[in-house]
Parts: sequence; C-alpha cells; structure tokens
Amino acid sequence: MYDRLRYEIRLMGKKVFFAPALVLIAGGCFAILLLSIKDPAARFLSAVLEMLLPLATGASVAFLTASDPALELQLTMPHTYAVTVPIRLLLLLLWNSCLAFIASSIIFMVSLVFLPQPHPPTALGVFFASQLVWFPSLLACTAFGFGAALLFQSRAASVGLLAGCWVVEIVFKDVIIQQFWFFPLVLFSTTLFPDGLSFSLWQLNRLLVLGVGVVLLLVSWPCLLFPERLLKGSHQE
Repeated sequence: MYDRLRYEIRLMGKKVFFAPALVLIAGGCFAILLLSIKDPAARFLSAVLEMLLPLATGASVAFLTASDPALELQLTMPHTYAVTVPIRLLLLLLWNSCLAFIASSIIFMVSLVFLPQPHPPTALGVFFASQLVWFPSLLACTAFGFGAALLFQSRAASVGLLAGCWVVEIVFKDVIIQQFWFFPLVLFSTTLFPDGLSFSLWQLNRLLVLGVGVVLLLVSWPCLLFPERLLKGSHQE
C-alpha cells in the first residue's frame, strides 16, 4: 500500500502539492505587510484559507480527474480507475487540510482569528470554530471540481466553471444570502458576511456546506464506473 501511495504521488506531480503551499506563503507575506502598515489582516487571512486555498484545491482536483495520460492503461489494471481517482483526491485533500490546519493554528496563536460575533467564550471553542472557516469550503470546492471534471471531461471547462461560480458568489453575495434555498451554497460566509450572520447561523451554514461537499462527492463517484465515457473524454481533451 505504501508503494502504491508513493507511485500515485509521483504521478500527480510536485506542482499539485507545492501550489497550495505557495498560496499560503504568499498570503502570509501579504498579511505581514498589512500589519506593518497598521491595517487589519484578520479578514484577509480568513479569505486566504476560506476562498483562495479551496479554489486552488478544486482546480487541482479538476485537472487530475479530467486528464490522465495513462488512462487507457489505468483502465486495464487490477486496481480500477474508480479506486485510483479517489486515492489521488484523498491525498490532495489531506495535504491541503494539513497545510490549512497549520496555518489556522498559527493564526489562532497570534490572535488573528476572524469569526462572526459573538465568539465562543473559550479559547478552545474559538480554535475549533476557526477550523470551520476553511474545511467546509475546502471540501465543497474539492467535490465541485471533482464533479465538474467528471461531467464535462475537460480541464478547461471544469476549472472555468469552478472559477465562474467562485466569482459569482463574490459579486452577487448580497442577493444569494437573501435566498433561503441558496444558504447551503454560501461557501465563503466567514469572509463575505462578517457582520451579516450571527455565530449560530454561521455554524449552521458551515455544517450545511460540509454536507453539500459530502453529497457531491458521493453523487459524482459513480461516474468513474463508466470507462467508455472516460476514454471518450480523454481523447477529446
């Protein structure tokens, strides 16, 4: 199993793992710059974890799912492609989650956690709540990139759709938040609505977004069971 994981990591490439680290490092450097000129950095750091890192993760997942130069060979192996892709997705999700956890822990230690009011009364409560800032969004964007890549079988289309939805949520955030049915799809509620949601409503949103991510993953996975469609999409790409 260890050799299999090493093999998959090598196939995925170093760029997939270095890109999210660079996003966090660049965000941290800019936050230091903001602090040096006496500007608040807490909300910006929240945006890095809640918005930028999930977008980068979702795009990486879409690339890995929609393109595999050895797809025809993969489909002849004892380990089916329906197992290989979730392994790669899990590796990327775990890596980015570890990076986000380390970053959010540092943010907590320097007292720059950005949460809706009122905060939890204990430091432990604030720490656990700070993990809800990024993890639901990360899982939802991962699932969205995965599902879009399987649906369109195109890297450009799936990444474009993900980026388009990301932009739409930012531009039309005030309209979306007023629609009850869109509430579970508000992926970036911490950064976009710092004063518009109470802490209890924010918690509900984060749990709903987490559920949306899980459902999307479960609904998308059966598409891997149709190798003919995967091959057709690979040749078109």
